[in-house]
Amino acid sequence: MTRSRDGGSASLYVLWLGLVVLVVAGAVGAVGVVGVARARAASAADLAALAGAAAHARGGDGCRRAADLLRAGPTSLVSCRVDPHGVVTVDVRQPLRGVLRRLGSAPARAVAGPAGLPVPFGE
Repeated sequence: MTRSRDGGSASLYVLWLGLVVLVVAGAVGAVGVVGVARARAASAADLAALAGAAAHARGGDGCRRAADLLRAGPTSLVSCRVDPHGVVTVDVRQPLRGVLRRLGSAPARAVAGPAGLPVPFGE
C-alpha cells in the first residue's frame, strides 16, 4: 500500500477556511460595534443639543444643561457653543465597547435652536 503525498491536505484547507471565516466575522462584528457607538453618540448629541437649546430659550445656560444631561450616561461632552441667535452646537464622544475600547471613541455633532432659523450644516 502506497501513501498519497496529498493525504490530509483537505484538513488544512478546511482549517484555513475556518480561520478566514472567523477573521471576516470578527471584522463584521467590529464594524457593527463602531456603527452602534456612532448611532448612540448621534442620539446623545441630538438630545443634549435640544435640551441646551430649550434651556437657553428659557433664559438658562444651554451648555450647562447639555453637560448635565450627558453626565448621566457614558457619552462625554467635547465642546458646546451657543451663538447669539440661541443655536446650540454640541460635540460629543461615545466610548467603544469591548475589545475595541482601546481604539478610542465615536464622535458626533448636533445643532439645535429656535424654530425658523437657518441651521448651518457642514460646520
